[in-house]
Amino acid sequence: MSDQFSYFNAKQITWIVKIVYNSEGEEKSDFLAGGFSIDGAAIHPEGGGLIMTCAHSFKRGLNYEIYVRRLDQDTFYPADVIKEKSEWNIFLLKVRGYSENIFRDFINNGDLHVGQPIYMIGSFLNFHASFINGMVVFPCDNGARVPLNGQICGEISQFEWYTQDTYRVMGDMMDRVNRNVYRLVFSRLPVIQFESNFSKSGAPIFHSTGEIVGMVIGPYCGNLMIGVHVSVLRKFVQDLKDQ
Repeated sequence: MSDQFSYFNAKQITWIVKIVYNSEGEEKSDFLAGGFSIDGAAIHPEGGGLIMTCAHSFKRGLNYEIYVRRLDQDTFYPADVIKEKSEWNIFLLKVRGYSENIFRDFINNGDLHVGQPIYMIGSFLNFHASFINGMVVFPCDNGARVPLNGQICGEISQFEWYTQDTYRVMGDMMDRVNRNVYRLVFSRLPVIQFESNFSKSGAPIFHSTGEIVGMVIGPYCGNLMIGVHVSVLRKFVQDLKDQ
């Protein structure tokens, strides 16, 4: 791992995302997800306080409030969803009244080979803010195509194997994960398949250089996990800059 990247660096950009559901006639219930800071200089007037997280963590049709806390700080701040791309499983949050712009770059070359170590920070069992290593178990190609349209996972009537030689796609996973949870995600969305003991959707996946190579989606089977590949994250941010 790079000398310039450390547990402290990872905590600076990683956030706890607390989603508080408040349905009429029911008690409030909390759901904790992960998230990470992105460079807001060319995206938002305040220049900072932008957090990327997973769209599937938010239940549609329910009222909720969002509170976020940076892992190296004690304060929870209210936040709002300012952009969503459910087809890519991405929500972008803005922390109210927060402009600090600390982030890690997306890696330029997103090639991942089998056996390559990757790193995350989040929760292992009940141990919060653990720094966890993982291992890529299927290659992922930097040239992975980001789908702009097409079939979503909710439209898959049976298990479909896309037989991609160079990377996995979300539709490959629909035999073992909850199709309803990911029903709005493009079935051709490129994903990272990796092995790890990890549990926070929306957390960043780091390369050994400290650059971001993906975002955790969640468990696939046992200790096999899946994550959104960096090609999708880069495209999401570039589209915001181009608006």
